[in-house]
Amino acid sequence: MDESKPVGSQQITVRVPDSVGGGVYATVVKVNITDNEVVLDFIFNTNNPGEQAMLVSRTVVSIKTAQQLSDILEALLRKREHALKGDEK
Repeated sequence: MDESKPVGSQQITVRVPDSVGGGVYATVVKVNITDNEVVLDFIFNTNNPGEQAMLVSRTVVSIKTAQQLSDILEALLRKREHALKGDEK
């Protein structure tokens, strides 16, 4: 699967392998930060006694990319919150 989406001021084509395109489901995210990068561990926890939580994905990004992700998530969550309240802004 190829997807073309604008990134910043440029458009790039991204190849999405089938093994990644389906995504994974996580119930927990653990974040570790160093001077140069941010590590996001996505974990699935069933909350069933005796079952161990499983790391389903680990993503390592630069500080700049982490900041961009933070800004995008904040804006989208704010927009969703306003939509749920019925006052689109």
